[in-house]
Amino acid sequence: MKPLSVFASALIAIPFLLHAKAPKELLKEAQANAAQSKKDVLMIFSGSGWHSRSKSFEEKVLKTDPFKKAMGKDFVQVLFAIPRTRDEAHEQILELEQDYHFKTIPSVVLTDFKGRPYAYSSEIREDATEYLKHLGEMHQVRVDRDKAFAAAFEEKDLKRAELYVNALKALPQNFIRDYYAPELTLIAEADKDGKTGYVAEIKKAEALKQEKARYNMMFRDKKYDDIIKASKKDGENLKGEDAQRIQMYEVQALYSLKKYDEAVTAIGAMKKLGPES
Repeated sequence: MKPLSVFASALIAIPFLLHAKAPKELLKEAQANAAQSKKDVLMIFSGSGWHSRSKSFEEKVLKTDPFKKAMGKDFVQVLFAIPRTRDEAHEQILELEQDYHFKTIPSVVLTDFKGRPYAYSSEIREDATEYLKHLGEMHQVRVDRDKAFAAAFEEKDLKRAELYVNALKALPQNFIRDYYAPELTLIAEADKDGKTGYVAEIKKAEALKQEKARYNMMFRDKKYDDIIKASKKDGENLKGEDAQRIQMYEVQALYSLKKYDEAVTAIGAMKKLGPES
């Protein structure tokens, strides 16, 4: 397993011939086949053309007859290849990387036929039998998910919300906001007072994600003065750890501008915002 971040310009791509289908078209076909055969989709992101662990995984697991036979009972497989350089990347496969949040190769993402992911793994087994066991454990997550959703739907009010929350917490949390909006809506409707706190937790996580992306973009563009202004404005109505988090952007910008005395002063002010943090 090797992090994609290790490679300065490596992102995901499929090597295409002129007549080859686009990545999302391949995925759409896999989802259609899965729906027709009542199976799930096994998305595999690998790089056997240049990455030794990927090559070993494909040869010792994916290409073996025992794996293909057993895997085919529950899944429709779609394999995407990862090249060395970003320049080779197809835009749709880059979108899939964003959609399914995988960070290493080889990796697998398991979804239902609707495209809703329920499991992700970058764990490697070089024995087909062992990997099939691992795959079976991940597949059980979807089976349990559907049973839990069905049980929750039969309940009302807070009990319904709690069952949905427990079901969603068993899934990778970075998938929830984008793929489980219907269940989040049902939780909000059943828990109008927000006693479970789960919907608020998901919303806050999304807000933090967007905040980080916004500041990272300014840092990338070296807009340090803009960062300082934004940090002051964003922190006006915040307290405690939230206020400290926002002010840290200002501290980092001041250091980048080599305004060290001001940065030290900002750190002192930041500590006062949450002395017990």
